[in-house]
Amino acid sequence: AEGVVVEGYDKSKLGDQELTVTYKEKVAKYTVTVVPRMQVTGQDAYYFVGEELNLNKGIVKIAADNAKTFTEYKLSDSAIKIEGFDSSTAGANGNTYSTVVKATILEVSTVTLKAPNKTAYNSHDGVIDLNGGYVTVKDSNNRLSKEYSLTKDMISGFNLNAATLENRTTPLRQEITVTYKGKTCKYTIQITYSDVSL
Repeated sequence: AEGVVVEGYDKSKLGDQELTVTYKEKVAKYTVTVVPRMQVTGQDAYYFVGEELNLNKGIVKIAADNAKTFTEYKLSDSAIKIEGFDSSTAGANGNTYSTVVKATILEVSTVTLKAPNKTAYNSHDGVIDLNGGYVTVKDSNNRLSKEYSLTKDMISGFNLNAATLENRTTPLRQEITVTYKGKTCKYTIQITYSDVSL
């Protein structure tokens, strides 16, 4: 109304704000709370170069006009539009979910290997068994650590045909190379030339 002055309100500042109301030299104070109309919580904030955006984690909360009740959507909900995610190079970038959420893309610094359960083979076995094997991937500041199961496209050096008749009593030791994001680890298997091969 005419003559009423309200001071202290900033719609761009989240949280509690104390407002001062002045009318004909009379002063009153009261508190309001500013909440975001939309916010994203629980999402992955760190990704390695080349990774896809994880839509399985994260909730979008939209405040009702009363600023006290919220409607929640999963990031994977078809009503949610996601733009701006780019993991092709390392560095922080703002990814827009109709509100800005930061995601930091990290370079892979170290890859460590947990060798598969099976490391002893017969020459007739045919295929490599990668069960129980995985790599642990970390960035240089240990902000992110992820485990990935071994897959055949990570493996090189596996060759059961390298075993010969001499390896019936003394198994051949063969070094297997695991490559992930340009980093390599190695483990050793033993191959016995089997009676089946003979």
